[in-house]
Amino acid sequence: MKTLYVQVDINSYNGKLYDFKTDIADLQKGDVVVVDTINGMLIGKVVGYTDDTKATKWVIDKVDTTAHKARLERDKQLAALRKKLEARRKAVDELTAFRHLASMDSEAAALLTQYEALIQ
Repeated sequence: MKTLYVQVDINSYNGKLYDFKTDIADLQKGDVVVVDTINGMLIGKVVGYTDDTKATKWVIDKVDTTAHKARLERDKQLAALRKKLEARRKAVDELTAFRHLASMDSEAAALLTQYEALIQ
């Protein structure tokens, strides 16, 4: 495989760009990669390709974030559904409490009749 050279932004290093060798042909701008550095393996984002052949360290692999993005989307959907369900539960609990009060108090029963007419 042909050796290519990419610039990588390693977030923990103040936005400075570093050059790495790679034999991963389909790397694109924005891809998250694991790189081999003098400080061990680090995570960064590909900024683009470069002609600089001074790089001595390698891109270890591209990080597949597909499953993680799906988990985040699932969490987002669950939170939205939970919020809607919680609002419905509160409304039902409130109405149940009002009905219970109305069964014991004629004034509350009259108020509940008016209330139910307005919410329908």
